[in-house]
Amino acid sequence: MSTDPAAVSLDDKYTARSGRVLISGIQALVRLTLEQRRLDEARGLNTRAFVTGYQGSPLGGVDMEMGRARRFLDPGGVVFRAGLNEELAATAVAGTQVLGQVPGRLHDGVTGFWYGKNPGLDRAADAIRHSTVAGTAALGGAVAWIGDDPGAKSSTVPSSCEPMC
Repeated sequence: MSTDPAAVSLDDKYTARSGRVLISGIQALVRLTLEQRRLDEARGLNTRAFVTGYQGSPLGGVDMEMGRARRFLDPGGVVFRAGLNEELAATAVAGTQVLGQVPGRLHDGVTGFWYGKNPGLDRAADAIRHSTVAGTAALGGAVAWIGDDPGAKSSTVPSSCEPMC
């Protein structure tokens, strides 16, 4: 990143390779997926990142920001697909971890990112439990971004993910 104020761009939040950037928490999650890919690429790995979750979550801004960042994500090897519901999104992330069993695959691994609010974690628990037992691929991984709602602002009951996690 340049120290020249005229060289600063709003795109720096996703493109800057050094220096400081000002970003929101949701933008930091989007950048995290790009950084994972950059780190893998620097290590000579042919991997991708996959992000899915439920749009109704307190992290629901993830889907909107992923859409806005698509011009960086697509060439960066990050695929975003909004989930139909929490279980299907978690199952899709689990599916990324069996890539090694797919004949003719194009990539060596996928890091899957799931997002949802805590009631969605409850709903997706069975899919997450089974994928935890199955494990992750050697060049993959699975990450859950969970939004708590202790004040029940967008949920029917107050919730915290700590007991479930």
